[in-house]
Amino acid sequence: MRIETYFIPVPIETRIAVIIDVLRATSMACALFEAGISELVMVPTVEEALEWKKKGYLAAGERGALKIKGFDLDNSPTELTKQEVLSKVRGRSVVMTTTNGTRAVNEAKASLKILACLNNLPSVVKHLKALNPKKISIICAGTQMRISMEDVYCAGLLVNTLRDEITFKADMDDASHLAMLVARHLTLKDLKETEHAKRLASKGFEADLTHAFRVGTSSVVPLADRANVFHTSSKM
Repeated sequence: MRIETYFIPVPIETRIAVIIDVLRATSMACALFEAGISELVMVPTVEEALEWKKKGYLAAGERGALKIKGFDLDNSPTELTKQEVLSKVRGRSVVMTTTNGTRAVNEAKASLKILACLNNLPSVVKHLKALNPKKISIICAGTQMRISMEDVYCAGLLVNTLRDEITFKADMDDASHLAMLVARHLTLKDLKETEHAKRLASKGFEADLTHAFRVGTSSVVPLADRANVFHTSSKM
């Protein structure tokens, strides 16, 4: 298995792309599917999201970490713990646009796209192990085209776990080795000191940090083809 890691979004062509945006797009995607949505479309711009909203989709997302005017939902996974929000989203289709995560999803050209975060990391590993691909491209969303430590940490955990799970030696690029070293030496407590985490905390999203930094709390594996329309693995 060949594993390649990218610390910021790049326009690559690949068979399988695993996209990571721990704070908060891929964590939110998992929370939405856990809440019972039927599908999730990820678009790069607010204008595109509003076009999907006209078709009856609920619109979720943020700009500058804050809810977009006219949208139904924020980009906050803990918002979905409220009963009135759960009842609104269950069974619905959702379109999402965020500052970094949805851009990363749209930047990659892949036959299969998988959304990963700390919440669903063990389930993503299990799914990849079942696929047994020859190559995996891990793409971190970053923040405004700069490296985000929490995404690199998650990528490193993914690489490290894959190495432990597969029965043959993985061939890794240098970025994958670096990510693995980051995951080995940082703790989840360290992640709360990252730039992005501090920014979210300053805007009142401490609960989202606690939620996003939990490992293995979700069994959801959002999957999509090039159209960027995601469903859970059970529906693919």
